[in-house]
Amino acid sequence: MEIVAALGGAVVGALVSVLVAHAFSSRSQRAQALAAVRSELQINLEIGNRVLESNRSGGSPDWYEFIPFSDKAWRAFVGQGMLGRVGTTTAELLTRAYAMTESANFQARKIEMGTFKRRDAEAYTDRVEEAKAEVMAAFAALDNAHNQSLHGTSGLSARRP
Repeated sequence: MEIVAALGGAVVGALVSVLVAHAFSSRSQRAQALAAVRSELQINLEIGNRVLESNRSGGSPDWYEFIPFSDKAWRAFVGQGMLGRVGTTTAELLTRAYAMTESANFQARKIEMGTFKRRDAEAYTDRVEEAKAEVMAAFAALDNAHNQSLHGTSGLSARRP
């Protein structure tokens, strides 16, 4: 009977250890995925600033800057099922930001594949400006959620700034 109790205790202890390790690993993966998305949003803000500065500066009417927004971290984040692990508002802000960056990227691809038309370049620049605003909102939400999680309050849900 003592052997069964000892064996049962060992099995329960091993299961608890595995569950704790999995939970810890899961938290670590989520933190890493969010850090990657946050970094990508920062890069996208820099891209947006560069494009807008170049295209709105009144330089050459025949030259426009076309830089695609990055979405690799976002695709990995969604592919790993992490979107369901953030608050609804944060998920909505992230989804909207990446939808707008994809819209700008699509406009740039259209221009790249066709003949350059100034109105298309101006439409692209407008889309970049809209995307940049959404990226800023998502970035602020992630910062807010990160700060809340550091201070022990509920994390990863945020209001639209």
